[in-house]
Amino acid sequence: MTLDGTQDPLKPGGTKSDAPLFVAAHEHRTVEAGHNLPQEKPRDFADAVSKVRSWLV
Repeated sequence: MTLDGTQDPLKPGGTKSDAPLFVAAHEHRTVEAGHNLPQEKPRDFADAVSKVRSWLV
């Protein structure tokens, strides 16, 4: 799972281009936020963590 904040000043362009580096399940999401997604958008962050967990059980 990769998450990008649409207003993240530290990673312009996001991480979508990193998708080929993943060898298993992968999903890319963008969120209307800056760099600190767990604090700025905790529900979106928790949903992403839950999704990854569902891949493992």
